[in-house]
Amino acid sequence: MNKFEHHNQNRCVLWIGDRHSGKTTAAAKLIGDLRHQGYTIGGILAPSIYEHEQLIGFDIVDIRNYYRAPLAVHDSNICGTVPYRYYQQGLKLGHSALSPAENKTVDLVIVDEYGPLELNGEGWRRDVDTLLKKSSLPILLVVRRNIADKVRRLYSEYICFSLEALDSNSINRMLVWLKE
Repeated sequence: MNKFEHHNQNRCVLWIGDRHSGKTTAAAKLIGDLRHQGYTIGGILAPSIYEHEQLIGFDIVDIRNYYRAPLAVHDSNICGTVPYRYYQQGLKLGHSALSPAENKTVDLVIVDEYGPLELNGEGWRRDVDTLLKKSSLPILLVVRRNIADKVRRLYSEYICFSLEALDSNSINRMLVWLKE
């Protein structure tokens, strides 16, 4: 039994920040601080890839074992809200890292980033829905400020609370919450 099962009705944390503001970097710091306190963290990070100071894509990192793979590259030929071409290797790594089987022994699952794709039922949406419905794991969703209200409404059956990713006190608030 996971030691945080009593959080059944309060398992969703929104790690909020503006687009390209450092949410992933702040989540990586959170992971380091939580591990230092003895917590086991699962899930994914999606660090940005820059070339000549221009965003060209994202990698994906399995938080448990640090496996890394290319996730997406910007493609100017794609129209729409998500102009990226996705790599099967990265998608496979992400889905695996978010599976209930891979997270049986973790204290927290982090999903970076939960964005427009997920709101449209794609990306990591099915993985997050499965974790919320079939486990008692606390889940931290890294979200952009401009879609946070939509994510809250989507998961209104769960009591979610929000933390500012770039607020240095947010890490302390997570530590307190996990210790409750």
